[in-house]
Amino acid sequence: MPSSRSTVRRLSLQNTTWPKLEMSKLRSIIIFSPTIINTTPSLSWCHLLRVLDLEKCKLMDHPSLRFVGNLFHLRYLSLAGTGYAGELPVEIGKLQLLQSLYLYGTRIKELPSSIVELRQLMFLSVDSRTSLPYGLRYLTSLEQLATVRVDSACTAEELGHLTQLKVLAVDLRSDKEGRWDKNICTVLVALGHLPSLQDVDVQLYGTWKVSVGMSTKVKVKDKLRHEADVHPNHPSLRYYHF
Repeated sequence: MPSSRSTVRRLSLQNTTWPKLEMSKLRSIIIFSPTIINTTPSLSWCHLLRVLDLEKCKLMDHPSLRFVGNLFHLRYLSLAGTGYAGELPVEIGKLQLLQSLYLYGTRIKELPSSIVELRQLMFLSVDSRTSLPYGLRYLTSLEQLATVRVDSACTAEELGHLTQLKVLAVDLRSDKEGRWDKNICTVLVALGHLPSLQDVDVQLYGTWKVSVGMSTKVKVKDKLRHEADVHPNHPSLRYYHF
């Protein structure tokens, strides 16, 4: 364990107590112990922090992550698997160097509109139950995006503007009567406008009405397969049924 006089820039903790050190010099913090987060001192003083990985730490009852908005040098932030149920602070839009943001396995209901100001963001991963704001098209550096719940034509149309996107996961849902609407049609068109696309995951939810001997789910799959086949990159296409 480093002494209080040590200059530590990278800190990785597993099944131990928080060491005494100069917090302001830290560049990277990775915590592997789910419970050590309870003894973690304020991270708002880590102004030089570039990596903050809290994956699987227990944040279910954590009141706020507002301090994140002060970490202006942050490149990588993971709250994956933490169960965090609060809000992502609107100040996150100030993190102009942020490249990777992993929020799957949280209970965040929606991302703040300021998220679209992260023009260097390359990797964004959320649960499909997390609503994304209008303006996704402005995340022009995105290469991986998962999982987008397509519940409006607006969201679907914006996907077609993410020209750097290589990996995409979407959540397509039928209505209560098993019908699908123009949102899905728009996604199909959007796929053909993504020149770098290599990998597509599609989650199909709902009952999907059967008509003329063929379910609408089959029709959607056929249309998606057609778009993948005619795409110049012939992206990999996988389906998951729920």
